[in-house]
Amino acid sequence: MNSKKEQLTVFPDTNVLLHYPLVDQIDWLKWCNCKSIKIILCLKVINELDCKKNDPNLRERAKKVIKKIKKIIDSNNGHIKDETLLEIYNKDLNHTDISVDEAIVQQALDYQSTHHDENLYIMTEDLGMQLRCRQRIQTIEPDKGKRLQSPQSKLHKENINLKNQIAKLQNQIPVLDLIFTHTDEDIESHDIPFRINEFRTVKFLDRSFVLQEEIDRCGKIPIHTLTLAANNSIKKELSHYFKDTTEFQKYISELSKWIEKYNRFMEELSRSFDFNLHIKNTVGVPAENVVVFLKFPKIFQFIVCENEHYGKSPKIPDKPEPPKLELAGTMGLDSLRKVNLYSNFVIPTPNIHGPWVEFREDNDNIFMEITIKKIKHYLAEPFECTAGLLSFEHARTFDLEYIVMADNMPQKIEGKIPFIFGQR
Repeated sequence: MNSKKEQLTVFPDTNVLLHYPLVDQIDWLKWCNCKSIKIILCLKVINELDCKKNDPNLRERAKKVIKKIKKIIDSNNGHIKDETLLEIYNKDLNHTDISVDEAIVQQALDYQSTHHDENLYIMTEDLGMQLRCRQRIQTIEPDKGKRLQSPQSKLHKENINLKNQIAKLQNQIPVLDLIFTHTDEDIESHDIPFRINEFRTVKFLDRSFVLQEEIDRCGKIPIHTLTLAANNSIKKELSHYFKDTTEFQKYISELSKWIEKYNRFMEELSRSFDFNLHIKNTVGVPAENVVVFLKFPKIFQFIVCENEHYGKSPKIPDKPEPPKLELAGTMGLDSLRKVNLYSNFVIPTPNIHGPWVEFREDNDNIFMEITIKKIKHYLAEPFECTAGLLSFEHARTFDLEYIVMADNMPQKIEGKIPFIFGQR
């Protein structure tokens, strides 16, 4: 319809009344592009509205529509506004064996048979109804932009309400994630299972080479006697030389044993690897008094945490001390004695204000307990760790069991992270 028609008569179907604004809130003149309009509700539509009062989804909406229709008919004599009139066509055609849509069409045609001068339409958004009306009666669609949202069932409303309550609670509860990464990985790049492919690179001592080097070096030192000591300064100088060859042979023998101990120590270090543990708070609520329990199987010889805030933790095996040659002073093995083999394994003094790490063990497992006073929102607490295996043969894979708790988390988090060791 391009130009405005003078007057229209419109039969709306039930869906128009249920899924669009109430009849007195619709701009019928604009919808139908006319100067005046008569809205006719046939008896079949009224019956349909009554039936919808038993529908749990449409009950409330049907009641409102019926109440509004009664008020307009009883109080306003059917007048709505601006040349808009509402009437009820209560002729019952007793069509019990036809569909609701066909019954509405039949009542509209019956009305038209006695009102030839009226320009009559059926208002519907349903394609089935529109096809039914073809070649029989004109149709017009409601303004789709004014369609109401689909009504929700009571159960659906309760579900939405519960989801809203859960979301509200979640905004008050921290969510912690346990992340394992390699030392050079970003915190977001962790994989499950966690794979260990690189172990610590160590340098072993060549026993024959070190012994020969020490013999050659010491052999260049002249043998002096105390009779040459004319004064205290000369006596002090002579303290750097050997008294006799027996002492020197004893020193070489002890040095040989020490090299064996040292290489066994380095062998233990060669079975060690580094990894980072991050306890991440993924939401906007701080986690208070966080405790993390980790359970490692006893395939490890040691597990070390290193951080300036950490408390005591098990350390690597003690480094063997090289033998001392009393009168040789500090000339022997200078370079080896200056190497700090513990540079990556320093266990600092505990800081009571920072995270605290404690270890205990039983016959089968090593337990690591981490206590953190607070993890702020969207932040991660990092832990640099080093672990040493008992042997490569016994280590292929294991499950690291964990429990994470916090004072303001209603439930603890439990799980397992598989560790897989690559081939050496």
